[in-house]
Amino acid sequence: MRRGNAAKIYKAAAETRKKELEISKVVHELEEKKKRIALELHDEKVEKIISDHDEALEKANDNHLRLVSDIDSAEEATQAIKDRLK
Repeated sequence: MRRGNAAKIYKAAAETRKKELEISKVVHELEEKKKRIALELHDEKVEKIISDHDEALEKANDNHLRLVSDIDSAEEATQAIKDRLK
């Protein structure tokens, strides 16, 4: 009788271990998928930030060039500095 019980216990333990391994595999696959999605989102956000930054730099440079081109004399330069410091 004991041999039969031991065999059942070992069989149940083997099945439980097999299920644990299957679950671990699924969990690992889900974790990898979440990591991949997170990296894709991160890359998209970084690209957006860089794009926005480049646009802001271009706009600032354009404004600077426009302001500098509007200054034709020392008096205008002095006035531009005073206006900027207000």
